[in-house]
Amino acid sequence: MPILEKKSGGRWFFWLTIFAIFCTFVYLTRSVIMPFAAGIIIGYLFDPLIKKMTKHKINRTLATCIVLGLFIVAIVPTLILFISVINEQVSRFITSLPTLVPVLVTKVEPLFEKIGAIFPDLAPENIKESFQNNASNAVKIITSIAGKIVKSSFAFVSIASLVVITPVVAFYMMRDWTVFVKKID
Repeated sequence: MPILEKKSGGRWFFWLTIFAIFCTFVYLTRSVIMPFAAGIIIGYLFDPLIKKMTKHKINRTLATCIVLGLFIVAIVPTLILFISVINEQVSRFITSLPTLVPVLVTKVEPLFEKIGAIFPDLAPENIKESFQNNASNAVKIITSIAGKIVKSSFAFVSIASLVVITPVVAFYMMRDWTVFVKKID
């Protein structure tokens, strides 16, 4: 019996190690894997529509081109609009952030008075001054981080690869979905 326990313990360790290595690999290559995963998901979602089109005597490749074309025509303007709106909102927020700190201080000033009443040793002016200093530092840090995120070239490369690779993978997944399913079965 002790020999079996050692073997099963070794198996668990082996499979746990393999799982950890797999998770690490996926994490490290997530920007490369994402366009392929998105293409597979798109292929899976649109396969029923392509099957219906092939039942109406439309070639599977032509049905795939039609469905993918309609998908791209619908999604590209949506993404462009979405990205431009987010970019505009983030830019406005970053530029208005320094002016929001004094407004925030005036909004929480009654709270400082209440804290001063509860804790008489704390002067409301000291609390207010400390809050303003910390809020100003927080604004500087947030502005710096947001600027780095917006200007990050890795995000651009990731989006570009998503836009270029995903449609190609989606096309082949939609066209050959039945072949993949038969091979897996």
